[in-house]
Amino acid sequence: MQIRIIKPEIKDLDRLIPLWEEQYKYHHDLDSDYYVTNSEDLTNKFREYLTKSIEKNDPYILVALLDGEYAGFITFKTEEADYFDTNIKKFGSIIELYVSGKYRRKGIGTKLMESVENFFKEKGLEWVELQCSSYNEMALIFYDKSEFKNRQTLLFKRIS
Repeated sequence: MQIRIIKPEIKDLDRLIPLWEEQYKYHHDLDSDYYVTNSEDLTNKFREYLTKSIEKNDPYILVALLDGEYAGFITFKTEEADYFDTNIKKFGSIIELYVSGKYRRKGIGTKLMESVENFFKEKGLEWVELQCSSYNEMALIFYDKSEFKNRQTLLFKRIS
């Protein structure tokens, strides 16, 4: 079992889209009030987003290959806080981390996370932030083991 972390190329897009759709279905199934149902239009928007990510690093993207199969991906970028009252001004932001269900618990998420943390360290950053659905219990356990601490909570209330 060999895990390789690579930066995908445009030629890899057709292999990446099904993995992206799988993660979207996973998140939609967790919280269909928040996430819209997938559609052809949404898949096209994913394709545009991933194309921009691959071609312009906006955001950056890495893919995990397990024995040559697309097993997971991570998207990330650098950020600067616009709050004037915080000590953490510049930080790395993980936008999406996903490992396909059939490849979980094999160290893929850890390898993706290590790659991104190393990238941020090379940029001179000391902090990484991410947002995670409170319904995603597996991810919350993973992030806790990865030493992330909850500093803020995003709350929603239906008012209609």
